Amino acid sequence: MEGDFNRDGKLDLAVADVASNTVSVLLNNGNGKLDLAVSNGGSNTVSILPGNGDGTFGPAVNFAVGNPAGIAAGDFNGDGHPDLAVANFASDTVTVLLDTATTENTPLTINGITAALAPGDGDDALSMSLSVAHGTLALHSSSGLSGTLTGATLSFTGSQSAISTALASGVIYTPANEYEGADTLTVTATDT
Repeated sequence: MEGDFNRDGKLDLAVADVASNTVSVLLNNGNGKLDLAVSNGGSNTVSILPGNGDGTFGPAVNFAVGNPAGIAAGDFNGDGHPDLAVANFASDTVTVLLDTATTENTPLTINGITAALAPGDGDDALSMSLSVAHGTLALHSSSGLSGTLTGATLSFTGSQSAISTALASGVIYTPANEYEGADTLTVTATDT
């Protein structure tokens, strides 16, 4: 993985070594902070190692996910903080780890979730499930969908078009009262 880990304007390189269970960082010299995310397939977790600003990292904080096959970073809920999307190999799900660094119970809108059927599927029906452990979810728009549309788990069916429209309008995540920390958004899609 490449990134400017020490924020000196030059790309650095981080390499995970599965055999030794270590991560090596090759730096250009400088100063700054950037965290490192590592998928741990054997333990079904993702580790976040907070950057110390000098090219070294603090102790890992582990988050349970499925069987991680890949990680992508992005601001998925538009709050200005980097979040992680983890593709889970065995369960065909995506886990989204939101950076919910807030002490308020402020609802966040999650954008960027999409759903599509395989080409040549023959029908247009899709079933989806979205769930969180420490809060509630709701859809900005749910026209054309049926099922459970608010709560800790959303389970709904509809046409690909209706589901795509609902997801494009955004998913509202509200942290549980007084909860501080990361939460996991699990997304499952099934062709019905």
